[in-house]
Amino acid sequence: MSTGESKSLLRQLDWFDGCIFVYFLTLSLELLNVQIYLYKLKVGHVLATILFCIFFSLQKKISVERSVRAPAVAIFLSLLISALFSAHPFRCAGYLGVYVFNFLVYFVLPYQLMILRGIKVLKVYFASFVVVGLYACAQVFFSLFDVYDPSAPQRVAFIARGQALTYEPSYYALYMTLFVMFYNTRFLLSSARKISLRTLLGVNLLLLVSTSTGIFFSYPAFVLTLFCFSLFSFMPSRISKKRLIGFLGVIASVIGIVFFFFPDIIAYSLLKFFYWGFGHNSFTTRWEGMYNSVSTFLNNPWIGVGLGGVGPSLYQHYYEAGNQVETLMEAELFDPTNTFTEILGSLGLVGFCAFGFLAWRFIQSYKKAISSNTASKDAKILAASFFISVVVGMIVLQFNSGLFRPYIWVHIALALAYFRSLEMRAEDAC
Repeated sequence: MSTGESKSLLRQLDWFDGCIFVYFLTLSLELLNVQIYLYKLKVGHVLATILFCIFFSLQKKISVERSVRAPAVAIFLSLLISALFSAHPFRCAGYLGVYVFNFLVYFVLPYQLMILRGIKVLKVYFASFVVVGLYACAQVFFSLFDVYDPSAPQRVAFIARGQALTYEPSYYALYMTLFVMFYNTRFLLSSARKISLRTLLGVNLLLLVSTSTGIFFSYPAFVLTLFCFSLFSFMPSRISKKRLIGFLGVIASVIGIVFFFFPDIIAYSLLKFFYWGFGHNSFTTRWEGMYNSVSTFLNNPWIGVGLGGVGPSLYQHYYEAGNQVETLMEAELFDPTNTFTEILGSLGLVGFCAFGFLAWRFIQSYKKAISSNTASKDAKILAASFFISVVVGMIVLQFNSGLFRPYIWVHIALALAYFRSLEMRAEDAC
Protein backbone atom coordinates (compact mmCIF):
# COMPACT_ATOMS: atom_id res chain seq x y z
CA MET A 1 0.00 0.00 0.00
CA SER A 2 1.47 3.37 -1.00
CA THR A 3 1.76 6.31 1.37
CA GLY A 4 -0.91 8.15 -0.60
CA GLU A 5 -3.35 5.23 -0.34
CA SER A 6 -2.66 4.87 3.38
CA LYS A 7 -3.26 8.57 3.90
CA SER A 8 -6.54 8.41 1.99
CA LEU A 9 -7.70 5.36 3.94
CA LEU A 10 -6.86 6.83 7.34
CA ARG A 11 -8.73 10.04 6.55
CA GLN A 12 -11.88 8.03 5.86
CA LEU A 13 -11.75 6.33 9.25
CA ASP A 14 -13.55 8.75 11.56
CA TRP A 15 -13.29 6.31 14.43
CA PHE A 16 -9.52 6.46 14.11
CA ASP A 17 -9.55 10.02 15.44
CA GLY A 18 -11.23 8.68 18.55
CA CYS A 19 -8.46 6.10 18.94
CA ILE A 20 -5.81 8.82 18.57
CA PHE A 21 -7.56 10.95 21.18
CA VAL A 22 -7.61 8.06 23.68
CA TYR A 23 -3.94 7.44 22.91
CA PHE A 24 -3.04 11.05 23.75
CA LEU A 25 -5.42 11.14 26.72
CA THR A 26 -3.72 8.19 28.42
CA LEU A 27 -0.17 9.55 28.14
CA SER A 28 -0.29 10.94 31.67
CA LEU A 29 -2.38 8.25 33.39
CA GLU A 30 0.48 7.05 35.56
CA LEU A 31 -1.61 5.94 38.54
CA LEU A 32 -3.41 3.32 36.44
CA ASN A 33 -0.73 0.64 36.47
CA VAL A 34 0.00 -2.94 37.43
CA GLN A 35 3.30 -3.82 39.06
CA ILE A 36 5.12 -6.71 37.40
CA TYR A 37 8.26 -7.59 39.36
CA LEU A 38 10.62 -4.60 38.93
CA TYR A 39 8.48 -2.78 36.35
CA LYS A 40 5.11 -1.05 36.05
CA LEU A 41 2.69 -1.81 33.22
CA LYS A 42 0.38 1.16 32.70
CA VAL A 43 -3.06 1.12 31.14
CA GLY A 44 -1.81 3.67 28.61
CA HIS A 45 0.84 1.19 27.45
CA VAL A 46 -1.81 -1.35 26.52
CA LEU A 47 -4.03 1.14 24.70
CA ALA A 48 -1.05 2.67 22.89
CA THR A 49 0.08 -0.77 21.75
CA ILE A 50 -3.38 -1.46 20.33
CA LEU A 51 -3.31 1.80 18.34
CA PHE A 52 0.22 1.01 17.17
CA CYS A 53 -0.95 -2.36 15.83
CA ILE A 54 -4.02 -0.83 14.14
CA PHE A 55 -2.03 1.94 12.49
CA PHE A 56 0.75 -0.21 11.14
CA SER A 57 -1.67 -2.92 10.00
CA LEU A 58 -3.00 -0.19 7.70
CA GLN A 59 0.45 1.13 6.83
CA LYS A 60 1.99 -2.30 6.31
CA LYS A 61 5.42 -0.93 7.25
CA ILE A 62 7.34 1.01 9.85
CA SER A 63 9.47 3.81 8.47
CA VAL A 64 11.79 6.10 10.40
CA GLU A 65 13.33 9.23 8.92
CA ARG A 66 17.09 9.06 8.49
CA SER A 67 17.49 12.27 10.49
CA VAL A 68 16.22 10.54 13.64
CA ARG A 69 17.24 6.98 12.84
CA ALA A 70 20.95 7.57 13.51
CA PRO A 71 20.56 9.14 17.00
CA ALA A 72 17.94 6.49 17.88
CA VAL A 73 20.42 3.73 17.02
CA ALA A 74 23.17 5.56 18.93
CA ILE A 75 21.01 5.69 22.05
CA PHE A 76 20.11 2.01 21.66
CA LEU A 77 23.79 1.03 21.37
CA SER A 78 24.70 3.08 24.45
CA LEU A 79 21.94 1.32 26.41
CA LEU A 80 23.08 -2.07 25.12
CA ILE A 81 26.76 -1.54 25.92
CA SER A 82 25.98 -0.27 29.42
CA ALA A 83 23.64 -3.20 30.06
CA LEU A 84 26.21 -5.78 28.91
CA PHE A 85 28.82 -4.51 31.34
CA SER A 86 26.44 -3.71 34.19
CA ALA A 87 26.45 -5.56 37.50
CA HIS A 88 22.65 -5.60 37.25
CA PRO A 89 22.03 -6.83 33.68
CA PHE A 90 18.50 -8.09 34.29
CA ARG A 91 17.00 -4.72 35.18
CA CYS A 92 19.12 -2.95 32.55
CA ALA A 93 17.97 -5.40 29.89
CA GLY A 94 14.40 -4.63 30.90
CA TYR A 95 15.00 -0.92 30.39
CA LEU A 96 16.52 -1.68 27.01
CA GLY A 97 13.20 -3.27 26.10
CA VAL A 98 11.37 -0.27 27.55
CA TYR A 99 13.40 2.00 25.27
CA VAL A 100 12.52 -0.02 22.17
CA PHE A 101 8.85 0.01 23.19
CA ASN A 102 8.90 3.74 23.90
CA PHE A 103 10.64 4.53 20.64
CA LEU A 104 8.17 2.55 18.54
CA VAL A 105 4.93 3.38 20.37
CA TYR A 106 5.61 6.87 21.68
CA PHE A 107 7.93 8.23 19.01
CA VAL A 108 7.58 6.46 15.67
CA LEU A 109 3.79 6.24 15.92
CA PRO A 110 3.08 9.94 16.67
CA TYR A 111 5.77 10.93 14.16
CA GLN A 112 4.01 8.96 11.41
CA LEU A 113 0.59 10.22 12.46
CA MET A 114 1.79 13.81 12.19
CA ILE A 115 3.37 13.27 8.77
CA LEU A 116 0.24 11.61 7.36
CA ARG A 117 -2.53 13.59 9.05
CA GLY A 118 -0.91 16.95 9.73
CA ILE A 119 -2.60 19.68 11.77
CA LYS A 120 -5.62 17.45 12.39
CA VAL A 121 -3.50 15.38 14.77
CA LEU A 122 -2.40 18.49 16.68
CA LYS A 123 -6.02 19.50 17.30
CA VAL A 124 -6.74 16.11 18.84
CA TYR A 125 -3.45 16.20 20.75
CA PHE A 126 -4.04 19.57 22.39
CA ALA A 127 -7.68 18.72 23.13
CA SER A 128 -6.41 15.85 25.31
CA PHE A 129 -4.44 18.33 27.44
CA VAL A 130 -7.59 20.37 28.02
CA VAL A 131 -9.52 17.31 29.21
CA VAL A 132 -6.74 16.24 31.61
CA GLY A 133 -6.34 19.83 32.80
CA LEU A 134 -10.05 20.27 33.49
CA TYR A 135 -9.99 17.08 35.55
CA ALA A 136 -7.12 18.52 37.64
CA CYS A 137 -9.08 21.77 38.04
CA ALA A 138 -12.12 19.77 39.19
CA GLN A 139 -9.98 18.10 41.85
CA VAL A 140 -9.09 21.52 43.24
CA PHE A 141 -12.56 23.02 42.84
CA PHE A 142 -14.49 20.25 44.59
CA SER A 143 -11.98 20.17 47.44
CA LEU A 144 -13.20 23.68 48.33
CA PHE A 145 -16.48 21.98 49.30
CA ASP A 146 -14.79 19.09 51.17
CA VAL A 147 -15.21 16.70 48.25
CA TYR A 148 -11.85 15.03 47.67
CA ASP A 149 -10.70 12.85 44.81
CA PRO A 150 -8.60 9.90 46.10
CA SER A 151 -6.34 10.39 43.06
CA ALA A 152 -5.21 13.77 44.46
CA PRO A 153 -4.12 13.05 48.05
CA GLN A 154 -1.73 15.99 48.43
CA ARG A 155 -3.25 19.12 49.98
CA VAL A 156 -2.30 22.60 51.04
CA ALA A 157 -4.39 23.28 54.15
CA PHE A 158 -7.78 21.90 53.04
CA ILE A 159 -7.31 22.47 49.30
CA ALA A 160 -6.29 19.59 47.05
CA ARG A 161 -3.38 20.02 44.65
CA GLY A 162 -4.32 19.25 41.06
CA GLN A 163 -2.53 16.29 39.55
CA ALA A 164 -5.16 14.45 37.43
CA LEU A 165 -3.95 10.82 37.33
CA THR A 166 -0.21 11.48 37.36
CA TYR A 167 2.01 10.22 40.17
CA GLU A 168 2.07 13.59 41.91
CA PRO A 169 1.57 17.32 41.19
CA SER A 170 5.17 17.82 40.00
CA TYR A 171 4.66 15.24 37.23
CA TYR A 172 1.36 16.84 36.27
CA ALA A 173 3.18 20.19 36.06
CA LEU A 174 5.82 18.61 33.80
CA TYR A 175 3.11 17.17 31.54
CA MET A 176 1.10 20.40 31.35
CA THR A 177 4.20 22.57 30.82
CA LEU A 178 4.54 21.21 27.28
CA PHE A 179 1.04 22.39 26.37
CA VAL A 180 1.05 25.69 28.26
CA MET A 181 4.46 26.89 27.03
CA PHE A 182 3.46 26.01 23.47
CA TYR A 183 0.45 28.32 23.73
CA ASN A 184 2.39 31.02 25.57
CA THR A 185 5.01 31.10 22.81
CA ARG A 186 2.39 31.21 20.12
CA PHE A 187 0.64 34.09 21.88
CA LEU A 188 3.83 36.14 22.23
CA LEU A 189 5.06 35.62 18.66
CA SER A 190 1.76 36.12 16.83
CA SER A 191 1.07 39.63 15.58
CA ALA A 192 -2.66 39.02 15.20
CA ARG A 193 -4.81 38.13 18.20
CA LYS A 194 -5.19 34.41 17.49
CA ILE A 195 -5.27 33.71 21.22
CA SER A 196 -7.23 36.02 23.51
CA LEU A 197 -6.05 36.97 26.99
CA ARG A 198 -9.03 35.06 28.38
CA THR A 199 -7.92 31.88 26.60
CA LEU A 200 -4.33 32.49 27.68
CA LEU A 201 -5.48 32.83 31.28
CA GLY A 202 -7.49 29.61 31.09
CA VAL A 203 -4.60 27.67 29.57
CA ASN A 204 -2.13 28.83 32.23
CA LEU A 205 -4.59 28.00 35.01
CA LEU A 206 -4.40 24.37 33.88
CA LEU A 207 -0.74 24.45 34.91
CA LEU A 208 -1.05 26.63 37.99
CA VAL A 209 -3.59 24.32 39.70
CA SER A 210 -0.75 21.88 40.39
CA THR A 211 0.87 24.49 42.70
CA SER A 212 4.14 22.67 42.01
CA THR A 213 7.38 24.45 42.88
CA GLY A 214 8.52 23.63 39.35
CA ILE A 215 6.14 26.34 38.15
CA PHE A 216 8.17 28.94 40.01
CA PHE A 217 11.15 27.96 37.82
CA SER A 218 9.33 27.17 34.58
CA TYR A 219 8.06 30.69 33.87
CA PRO A 220 11.43 32.41 34.37
CA ALA A 221 13.00 29.61 32.30
CA PHE A 222 10.41 30.26 29.59
CA VAL A 223 11.07 34.01 29.43
CA LEU A 224 14.85 33.53 29.58
CA THR A 225 14.75 30.90 26.81
CA LEU A 226 12.73 33.19 24.57
CA PHE A 227 15.13 36.05 25.20
CA CYS A 228 18.27 33.99 24.56
CA PHE A 229 17.00 32.37 21.36
CA SER A 230 15.80 35.73 20.08
CA LEU A 231 19.40 36.98 20.30
CA PHE A 232 20.60 34.12 18.09
CA SER A 233 17.88 34.51 15.44
CA PHE A 234 16.14 31.31 16.53
CA MET A 235 12.75 33.05 16.46
CA PRO A 236 10.72 33.62 13.27
CA SER A 237 9.43 36.98 14.52
CA ARG A 238 10.07 39.60 17.18
CA ILE A 239 8.25 39.42 20.51
CA SER A 240 5.81 42.26 20.97
CA LYS A 241 6.59 44.19 24.17
CA LYS A 242 2.88 44.86 24.59
CA ARG A 243 2.08 41.17 24.43
CA LEU A 244 4.93 40.28 26.76
CA ILE A 245 3.71 42.82 29.33
CA GLY A 246 0.17 41.47 28.94
CA PHE A 247 1.40 37.91 29.41
CA LEU A 248 3.44 38.73 32.51
CA GLY A 249 0.50 40.74 33.85
CA VAL A 250 -1.86 37.76 33.47
CA ILE A 251 0.52 35.41 35.32
CA ALA A 252 1.28 37.93 38.08
CA SER A 253 -2.43 38.71 38.51
CA VAL A 254 -3.37 35.05 38.89
CA ILE A 255 -0.62 34.40 41.45
CA GLY A 256 -1.50 37.64 43.26
CA ILE A 257 -5.20 36.76 43.48
CA VAL A 258 -4.44 33.24 44.73
CA PHE A 259 -2.00 34.63 47.30
CA PHE A 260 -4.58 37.16 48.52
CA PHE A 261 -7.35 34.59 49.09
CA PHE A 262 -5.23 31.49 49.79
CA PRO A 263 -1.78 32.59 51.06
CA ASP A 264 -0.98 29.11 52.33
CA ILE A 265 -1.00 27.76 48.76
CA ILE A 266 1.79 30.11 47.74
CA ALA A 267 3.80 29.76 50.95
CA TYR A 268 3.57 25.98 51.36
CA SER A 269 3.68 24.89 47.71
CA LEU A 270 4.93 27.30 45.05
CA LEU A 271 7.49 28.91 47.38
CA LYS A 272 8.00 26.05 49.81
CA PHE A 273 11.79 26.00 49.38
CA PHE A 274 11.97 29.67 50.34
CA TYR A 275 9.45 29.31 53.17
CA TRP A 276 10.82 26.11 54.70
CA GLY A 277 14.39 26.42 53.46
CA PHE A 278 16.35 23.88 51.44
CA GLY A 279 16.01 21.37 54.24
CA HIS A 280 12.54 20.57 52.89
CA ASN A 281 12.13 16.87 52.10
CA SER A 282 11.22 17.61 48.47
CA PHE A 283 14.58 19.30 47.94
CA THR A 284 16.77 16.98 49.99
CA THR A 285 15.39 13.89 48.23
CA ARG A 286 16.18 15.33 44.81
CA TRP A 287 19.59 16.59 45.94
CA GLU A 288 20.60 13.22 47.37
CA GLY A 289 19.50 11.52 44.15
CA MET A 290 21.57 13.92 42.05
CA TYR A 291 24.58 13.52 44.35
CA ASN A 292 24.35 9.71 44.18
CA SER A 293 24.06 9.75 40.38
CA VAL A 294 27.07 12.05 39.98
CA SER A 295 29.08 9.84 42.36
CA THR A 296 28.12 6.80 40.29
CA PHE A 297 29.19 8.64 37.11
CA LEU A 298 32.58 9.59 38.57
CA ASN A 299 33.20 5.93 39.41
CA ASN A 300 31.98 4.76 35.98
CA PRO A 301 32.55 7.72 33.62
CA TRP A 302 32.51 6.03 30.22
CA ILE A 303 29.51 3.69 30.07
CA GLY A 304 27.92 4.10 33.51
CA VAL A 305 26.26 1.22 35.32
CA GLY A 306 23.42 0.71 32.87
CA LEU A 307 20.00 2.33 32.72
CA GLY A 308 18.15 1.05 35.76
CA GLY A 309 21.41 0.09 37.43
CA VAL A 310 22.05 3.16 39.58
CA GLY A 311 19.41 2.32 42.20
CA PRO A 312 20.38 -1.35 42.61
CA SER A 313 24.10 -0.47 42.70
CA LEU A 314 23.60 2.03 45.50
CA TYR A 315 21.23 -0.31 47.34
CA GLN A 316 23.87 -3.01 47.21
CA HIS A 317 26.54 -0.59 48.43
CA TYR A 318 24.58 0.77 51.39
CA TYR A 319 22.92 -2.45 52.48
CA GLU A 320 25.62 -4.90 51.40
CA ALA A 321 22.97 -6.91 49.58
CA GLY A 322 23.45 -9.35 46.73
CA ASN A 323 23.82 -8.34 43.11
CA GLN A 324 20.07 -8.20 42.47
CA VAL A 325 17.35 -6.34 44.33
CA GLU A 326 14.21 -8.31 45.10
CA THR A 327 11.42 -5.74 44.95
CA LEU A 328 10.52 -2.59 43.00
CA MET A 329 10.60 -0.57 46.24
CA GLU A 330 14.22 -1.59 46.81
CA ALA A 331 15.12 -0.73 43.20
CA GLU A 332 13.49 2.70 43.41
CA LEU A 333 14.95 3.57 46.81
CA PHE A 334 18.14 5.01 45.30
CA ASP A 335 17.00 5.60 41.72
CA PRO A 336 18.07 8.94 40.14
CA THR A 337 15.91 11.99 40.78
CA ASN A 338 17.25 14.14 37.96
CA THR A 339 17.28 13.24 34.27
CA PHE A 340 20.61 14.84 33.36
CA THR A 341 22.49 13.07 36.15
CA GLU A 342 20.49 9.90 35.41
CA ILE A 343 21.99 9.80 31.92
CA LEU A 344 25.48 10.41 33.27
CA GLY A 345 25.29 7.82 36.05
CA SER A 346 23.46 5.22 33.98
CA LEU A 347 25.08 5.58 30.55
CA GLY A 348 28.21 7.62 31.13
CA LEU A 349 29.77 9.88 28.54
CA VAL A 350 28.84 7.48 25.73
CA GLY A 351 25.14 7.76 26.54
CA PHE A 352 25.41 11.50 27.12
CA CYS A 353 26.85 11.94 23.62
CA ALA A 354 24.11 9.74 22.13
CA PHE A 355 21.36 11.87 23.66
CA GLY A 356 23.33 14.98 22.69
CA PHE A 357 23.29 13.72 19.11
CA LEU A 358 19.47 13.58 19.22
CA ALA A 359 19.34 17.11 20.66
CA TRP A 360 21.64 18.37 17.90
CA ARG A 361 19.47 16.79 15.21
CA PHE A 362 16.40 18.35 16.81
CA ILE A 363 17.96 21.82 16.71
CA GLN A 364 19.14 21.38 13.12
CA SER A 365 15.70 20.26 12.01
CA TYR A 366 14.10 23.28 13.68
CA LYS A 367 16.54 25.71 12.04
CA LYS A 368 15.76 24.24 8.62
CA ALA A 369 12.03 24.56 9.30
CA ILE A 370 12.08 28.25 10.20
CA SER A 371 14.48 29.09 7.36
CA SER A 372 12.12 27.56 4.78
CA ASN A 373 11.07 30.01 2.06
CA THR A 374 7.80 28.18 1.42
CA ALA A 375 6.52 28.07 5.01
CA SER A 376 4.11 30.78 6.12
CA LYS A 377 4.77 32.98 9.12
CA ASP A 378 2.07 31.17 11.09
CA ALA A 379 3.68 27.82 10.28
CA LYS A 380 7.06 29.07 11.50
CA ILE A 381 5.49 30.42 14.69
CA LEU A 382 3.94 27.00 15.26
CA ALA A 383 7.39 25.44 14.80
CA ALA A 384 8.90 27.94 17.25
CA SER A 385 6.14 27.17 19.76
CA PHE A 386 7.02 23.49 19.57
CA PHE A 387 10.72 24.23 19.91
CA ILE A 388 10.39 26.49 22.96
CA SER A 389 7.93 24.14 24.68
CA VAL A 390 10.38 21.25 24.26
CA VAL A 391 13.29 23.28 25.64
CA VAL A 392 11.32 24.48 28.68
CA GLY A 393 9.97 20.95 29.13
CA MET A 394 13.55 19.64 29.26
CA ILE A 395 14.39 22.21 31.94
CA VAL A 396 11.36 21.26 34.07
CA LEU A 397 12.18 17.58 33.51
CA GLN A 398 15.33 18.13 35.56
CA PHE A 399 13.16 18.45 38.69
CA ASN A 400 11.84 14.94 38.05
CA SER A 401 13.25 11.61 37.03
CA GLY A 402 12.56 9.18 34.23
CA LEU A 403 13.85 9.10 30.67
CA PHE A 404 10.73 7.37 29.42
CA ARG A 405 7.87 9.72 30.23
CA PRO A 406 5.55 8.99 27.26
CA TYR A 407 4.31 12.58 26.96
CA ILE A 408 7.89 13.86 26.57
CA TRP A 409 8.68 11.46 23.73
CA VAL A 410 5.37 12.11 21.99
CA HIS A 411 5.82 15.88 22.15
CA ILE A 412 9.34 15.69 20.72
CA ALA A 413 8.15 13.32 17.98
CA LEU A 414 5.30 15.62 16.95
CA ALA A 415 7.67 18.60 16.96
CA LEU A 416 10.22 16.82 14.77
CA ALA A 417 7.50 15.60 12.41
CA TYR A 418 6.13 19.13 12.07
CA PHE A 419 9.62 20.48 11.33
CA ARG A 420 10.04 17.73 8.76
CA SER A 421 6.69 18.53 7.13
CA LEU A 422 7.87 22.12 6.55
CA GLU A 423 11.11 20.78 5.05
CA MET A 424 9.16 18.46 2.75
CA ARG A 425 7.06 21.35 1.46
CA ALA A 426 10.22 23.27 0.65
CA GLU A 427 11.68 20.22 -1.15
CA ASP A 428 8.49 19.72 -3.17
CA ALA A 429 8.56 23.39 -4.21
CA CYS A 430 12.07 23.07 -5.63
